Amino acid sequence: MKLNRRLVISWLVVIVLASTFLSGHIVVAQDDPSDEFEVHEWGIFLKNYDCTYMNQKYLFPSSSDCNYTSVLTESPSSGLIYYFDPNLIIDRKPVIYFHSPENLADVTVKVSSIRNAIVIPHANVANVENEQISWYVSIVNNSIVVPNGTKYPYLFYEGDSSLPPAIIAKITTSSKNVTFYIKNIAEYTISDIYFIYGYPGESYHFTSPHGLTSVQIDKLEPNEEQTITTMLSSNFSYNTSEMLSSLIENGLTVEEAQELIDYWEDYWFYPGRISSIPSTLYETYSRILYTIPQSVYDQLLPLTITPQPDVTKRIGIFTITGLPIINEDKLQLRIDTDKDVYSVGEPVNISVTVVNQNSYDVQLNMTGNSTYNIYFYNSNNTLIYGSNYWDVWGTFIIPANSEKTIIENYTWNQIDSKDGTQVPAGTYKIHAGIYDKNLQNEKYITISSGIKEESKTPGFELIPAIFAIIAFILFWKRKTP
Repeated sequence: MKLNRRLVISWLVVIVLASTFLSGHIVVAQDDPSDEFEVHEWGIFLKNYDCTYMNQKYLFPSSSDCNYTSVLTESPSSGLIYYFDPNLIIDRKPVIYFHSPENLADVTVKVSSIRNAIVIPHANVANVENEQISWYVSIVNNSIVVPNGTKYPYLFYEGDSSLPPAIIAKITTSSKNVTFYIKNIAEYTISDIYFIYGYPGESYHFTSPHGLTSVQIDKLEPNEEQTITTMLSSNFSYNTSEMLSSLIENGLTVEEAQELIDYWEDYWFYPGRISSIPSTLYETYSRILYTIPQSVYDQLLPLTITPQPDVTKRIGIFTITGLPIINEDKLQLRIDTDKDVYSVGEPVNISVTVVNQNSYDVQLNMTGNSTYNIYFYNSNNTLIYGSNYWDVWGTFIIPANSEKTIIENYTWNQIDSKDGTQVPAGTYKIHAGIYDKNLQNEKYITISSGIKEESKTPGFELIPAIFAIIAFILFWKRKTP
């Protein structure tokens, strides 16, 4: 077959132009600097929602609806999120990348307002008063070179800093739906907001243990609020493509954005994968992610670089864990004991029952060592014994307007777990909680040292009185002439 030379050349030109066009788009998407000295940084800021503080102040001033929510407080590096300080945040793996058209010597990088800093490579970490990190490096082919010649792909640091809360939020669930509520209480706009709610699914195997429902909100202006209701998903799936696109649009390269997502994806969407406790694969968890403006990032952790870059892009993503989860199903938790009053040392037998007052069936997921428990408190409200009830595992369907006993024949032998001794007589509180549905209840019992066993000889307690009567009769006869 004879080919038309002009046609072949035309097609080759089209292919070359198309390739150039597509290549140009790839370069733009990666935004890989070539003519300017650019610095890119991303950092994740971890904070526990601190249910008591936030909800007593904003949502539930006279309520404790969220005192018993599931909270996961471990980052991928196993650091704890401290929640006793409402302003404390944990800065996790901020990394600084350099893109320079030429090699640079004598580059100084300083990060301020950082406490308890951990750094790579080694840096001068100033005293507590200054709260500052200082690096002295060179930039060679976009890599960081320290004075001893070792190369690093980026500068790494993490530590503590302080910023007031930016949001109030809650998750409300029912049998089939979930409602996400969020309000921006900061004086700045937050963007790229992700609500994440994970919960035990219908199949309890390691391959598919969870359901996951998530929603995304583009942005919230100061004092703006939003409520989104959607159906609970029975599947475990999520998509990070929009997150990746947004990170690139905000200034990161494709590689930088992908590294961020790869590092944090499990912690955001499936924290059970990174836990050393297998049962956490099945636990309920919640997250809110949102991006703060660069001006807020700069105020939170001031960054100074000499020589000054032409462009600096800093992306800060807050990750808030432990959101209040409120269940609207009409369920009650009942605690039953075989007695109300016990003698010292007598075993206390307990059962826990869930009562479904709805006109529809309700599924209850008992799937984790922290999702249900029984605790005992003394009259000073001091915890003296606690137990995560491992014998209950799986999914329970409670039919409409009926009840199901979940925990049966649980026995407390009146032992204080702190020292293994018998507890004294007094009043004790039993608290039980099943946190998949945020169910909880309490019951009080009495341990008395004054309970006596029944006499084995009926009427034995009358013998002293009989002797007294006989003595009186004999005495009377002696007195009678």
